[in-house]
Amino acid sequence: MSGLSDILERVLREVQSSKKTPKPVVAKTTEANAHAVISNSTIMSRDLFYRRDSSDKEYHVQIVRETPVSFPAWYHVEFQYGRRGSNLITGTKTDYPVTLDQAEVIFWNVVTEKTRKGYR
Repeated sequence: MSGLSDILERVLREVQSSKKTPKPVVAKTTEANAHAVISNSTIMSRDLFYRRDSSDKEYHVQIVRETPVSFPAWYHVEFQYGRRGSNLITGTKTDYPVTLDQAEVIFWNVVTEKTRKGYR
């Protein structure tokens, strides 16, 4: 039951803070967050890298809250991938908005799949 109360508290905080117009924050680019732009609608993100022989790839995945803020909240799982330092290909793992629980399952499935393929 505590998981549900945590989600409800998070939604309440987001609704209360949505009355302000937040400005997006751009993170400094490092290996841990290369090409990452952190916005106020990003709920969870993971940056993965693969380097072997001549391969030097990166893969980023995020859970993003659909905007404008709605209740109940809806989410998308988005990704970017490509050769490190080049323009990344972007896409979404969800064709339509899903609940946070569904988005988390999709998110962790993607992370598990990439780590099995050698990304760290």
